[in-house]
Amino acid sequence: MKVSDVLKMAYSMEIGGMEFYNSQKEKVKSSKLGEIFTYLANMEKSHAEFLKRQIEKSDRGEKLDFLPESKEDSMFIDRMKQQKVETSNLDDDLGDFSIIRMAYLIERDFEKFYRKASEEAEEKEIKAVFAGLAKWEEGHAEMLKNELEDIIARNSIELGFYPL
Repeated sequence: MKVSDVLKMAYSMEIGGMEFYNSQKEKVKSSKLGEIFTYLANMEKSHAEFLKRQIEKSDRGEKLDFLPESKEDSMFIDRMKQQKVETSNLDDDLGDFSIIRMAYLIERDFEKFYRKASEEAEEKEIKAVFAGLAKWEEGHAEMLKNELEDIIARNSIELGFYPL
């Protein structure tokens, strides 16, 4: 697969992720989750904008940009870890759990896609771009996994298995 094709697919995935978060942020019951989904929608939008610029550069035969460092992610994740969820009930948590799980799977899929693209890329800078995107998505997935684990712990849910 050509680099431009991978970039176009990645762009489409990021737009889809942004649309998912924007559509779900009003559906979650927890205001903390609403804040997380708003943040993730904005991050997916910035990823899409970055990818669009890379598609344009690739089409012109130019070298791709290096992925900018994202200190925002780690600061936001740390802040979310400190923030406690307001009082919730089991029904609200279970509704949120389903939505968070979908989001978690989206982020994991994005991470796997970018890791595979990085492994298969031949040029060093292209490998670096996709590896950086994979790392960002890994951080998003970890944040969502933490929220899932909090719901399980908060409600003393004993599933006998872990649905992740």
